[in-house]
Amino acid sequence: MRPSRKYILIMGWLLSFWAPTVAQQVRIEVPISNVINKMEFSTTLNVLQTGADDQWINKKNPSFEVRGNTNFTHTSRPSASLPASILLWQLESIGGTPAPFRSQERLPSFKWFSTSPKNWYEPHATKGHFNPGNVAFRFKIPAKAFEENTFIPGEYALEVTHNYDASYFSPVSFQVILVIPSAQSIDWVTKTPITYHEISSLDRYRMGGTQIFDAVGAAEIANTTNFNLLAKTNTATIQRTSPSGVVAYRPVSLVSLGSAHPNIQTTTLSDTWKNLNPATPFKVERGNKHQFNLELTISENDFKTHFFEAGTYKLQLNLDAKSTDHTVSAVHNTDFSIEVLPLSEITIPPAGNNINFEFNTPAHYQNGQTKLIPNQLKISNNKPYELCVKSDNSYLRLSGDSSDVPASILQVGIAGGSQKVTLTNSCQNIITDGAPVLDKDLDMIYTISARGAQSLVGKEKGTYSINIMYSFTAL
Repeated sequence: MRPSRKYILIMGWLLSFWAPTVAQQVRIEVPISNVINKMEFSTTLNVLQTGADDQWINKKNPSFEVRGNTNFTHTSRPSASLPASILLWQLESIGGTPAPFRSQERLPSFKWFSTSPKNWYEPHATKGHFNPGNVAFRFKIPAKAFEENTFIPGEYALEVTHNYDASYFSPVSFQVILVIPSAQSIDWVTKTPITYHEISSLDRYRMGGTQIFDAVGAAEIANTTNFNLLAKTNTATIQRTSPSGVVAYRPVSLVSLGSAHPNIQTTTLSDTWKNLNPATPFKVERGNKHQFNLELTISENDFKTHFFEAGTYKLQLNLDAKSTDHTVSAVHNTDFSIEVLPLSEITIPPAGNNINFEFNTPAHYQNGQTKLIPNQLKISNNKPYELCVKSDNSYLRLSGDSSDVPASILQVGIAGGSQKVTLTNSCQNIITDGAPVLDKDLDMIYTISARGAQSLVGKEKGTYSINIMYSFTAL
């Protein structure tokens, strides 16, 4: 039995000798909402306990200093750290009595842990005591610290010691642990429920190139876990509603979603989820946030072909910031619309301003005349339309005065068109039910018939003139 007892004693001594000493911890739980929303964090905790002595040591200010690593080090990822300066502290009370305790004693302002001693109280130089009990400190992390650092879920540790022995305050050394919740979090900091764009000029269709529209403004996503950005639309079509209320549809595949951000790839939209950054997820980085602009793009040809007609074009853009392990998801929807205002324009080049008929031979009076003016009109209209023509007077003018030659002596039409009208001072259609067009050139034909020409025989010699006006009638 004696050898057996000796063996047990030896083993007991070995176990006691190698047992690790666990330092006391001051655990500071930081809510994830403060990290995500960049809000200042503040809390009050008991850090020390008074001992048998309750008198301050003459001319000795109590102080803290860091022992070992000068940064908070992640306990499971040693390569991750936070500067000690992010955590500010100040004495709150001793034994339930708020500091300062007596006149001529000073409570230092907020400080942070460092390798040089920092006073946490400055008692009277020669006398003074404190009440026994807990020694509580206020701790805070400023909002700026959340902006400028990367907070990875888990625990960050820092070893701290003070300059009084345990008979005054215990423990003499301790670990300050910052606890960042392990629950993964992704949050849309900026939310844009509606994005509206207005097109009020035909020049937008003439400028050429891919058309770019802001999709959701300056997006900002806060995160404590890596994530991908996914996108889709709520339907496979874009709804167009005309000014008169008629609804039509365009395929949503006419539109792509992209960004200048290097992580995001330009992707054609559809009603199924697409990963915008499969190769480069957004990681947990400084400030625990990512900022980018998303843009909807439409090719030059598709823009002119499918988005020229007046009306409102609508789609709903669905976005999902989803963690790479698919456990956390933050969805944001934006109703996107482009309103194309009714736009129309008629232009006449300077060379087409005048149509001249000369009557100086018998044949001119006998047979009449026809004038073809190539490309005299250029028309644009993004609604179905009618093009009409009229004169500004019922009779031609001679030397500025009205004559007896009626405007109806002249007929007006479009080369290749089926309609030719007799000119009057009332608007008459030369195009009916015209389809939307952009910068369409028209060759115009003007005719004075043989009968009309013959009616000019015997008229006073001179130059007769009349103004011809073209206009649209919306359908």
